[in-house]
Amino acid sequence: MYDRFGTNQILEKQNFSFNPSRYEIWIGGKEVKNGNTNKLISANVIKVSGIEKMEINIKDSKLENEISEFNIFDQFITSGDRLILLIIPKITNVENVAFGVFRNTIGSTRNEKNFKKNEPFACSLFLINGIISKMSFSFSNPEKQIIFQL
Repeated sequence: MYDRFGTNQILEKQNFSFNPSRYEIWIGGKEVKNGNTNKLISANVIKVSGIEKMEINIKDSKLENEISEFNIFDQFITSGDRLILLIIPKITNVENVAFGVFRNTIGSTRNEKNFKKNEPFACSLFLINGIISKMSFSFSNPEKQIIFQL
C-alpha cells in the first residue's frame, strides 16, 4: 500500500507540506481521541548553529496541549514503508527502546534533549505514489502517537 524505501538511508532535507483531514491520538495501543482537522502541517529546512535541521509547524488549537506548535528534528532517514525525521539524544529525560535501536544504527543526533510532554522524538511520513498520505508523531513522555491522515 505505502511506498517502500530502504532502511536507514540518510535523506536530503527538503521543505514540504501536508493538509490532513483527520487526526487520531493513541496511548498504550488504544485510540483515545480523534477528530477532524483542516490545519496545514508545514516542514521547512532551517539552520541551527550552522547545521541543517527540519522544523515541523503544526498550529491546531484543538491539539496544542498534545503536540507543540514548532518541532525541530535532526535527521531524515528511510525505514521500510516510511521516511522518518528523528531526534536521538545521547542524554535525555525519557526512556524509549527506539533510542537504543537508532543509536546503534545511525548514532545519536545531538548530545542532550529533555523532552516536554508535547514534544515528539520522531515524525514518520507515509507516501503513496510519492505523495504524503499520512504523518505520525511518536512521543516518549509519556509514550503516545498522534496520526494525521487524508
